[in-house]
Amino acid sequence: MLWLLSALALAVIDWDYLIVEMRIFFSTGMILFVSGAVLFQLNWTQPLIIGGLFYLSQKILPNSLGLGDLWVIGLWSFFLSGYELLQLLFVASLSGLAFFGYHALRRQAPEPLPFVPFLFIGLLFLLLKNR
Repeated sequence: MLWLLSALALAVIDWDYLIVEMRIFFSTGMILFVSGAVLFQLNWTQPLIIGGLFYLSQKILPNSLGLGDLWVIGLWSFFLSGYELLQLLFVASLSGLAFFGYHALRRQAPEPLPFVPFLFIGLLFLLLKNR
């Protein structure tokens, strides 16, 4: 429940201010990480792979994705399997594209698009699906 509530708080802040509030991220992230280490077996290779892929993407397409989004995905990858992480990213990307497409058709496409709200939608979908 803490994971979902912290994701919601980060999504609302990202929607309004286009930033990931690092005080909220680090405080809830540490609680999630410590409780996840006690309750679950953490995936250690995925965050390294995610970090490497995002590093390469920043070198190829600089400023294409915000660093706060990378921190959020990196933290969440500790708790998800590879398949679940791909599902989360697919749902987040699909919902982000649908939102952008809807606004582009109305000729009101937002230029900077916050991604954490769509990651929250993906996390919500994943947690409801696995329930």
